Amino acid sequence: MKSEKDLVWLKFADNGHLGVVATSNDVNFQIPTNESEYDLKVRVHNEYEGKYKEEWKFNSAGIILHKLGLEWDESFVLLFPLGKIPTGYRRHDIEKAIGNLLYKKGVPILDLYSHLY
Repeated sequence: MKSEKDLVWLKFADNGHLGVVATSNDVNFQIPTNESEYDLKVRVHNEYEGKYKEEWKFNSAGIILHKLGLEWDESFVLLFPLGKIPTGYRRHDIEKAIGNLLYKKGVPILDLYSHLY
């Protein structure tokens, strides 16, 4: 792997459904506790730009799980290292392709919108 972020991962809800297909090394299990937290932002340091910026505290997958009354299954995450990403592709392209393939094969993805490009 050229970067510690060259990972594709799949995270599941506690009912067994696939919650999200994603890339990078930022796996988290955050879920808001109520609807008033959906639009919260936090200040984070961007190491590449060398400055602080505001980001959403909760991602869409966590909000979707909250709306459905589900939790993340924190007992496992499927991780796939991306050893050699083909020339002309980015890890995000691979993430989208995996999500789209699973969708076409009938696998329900709770945070599906991420793969409808």
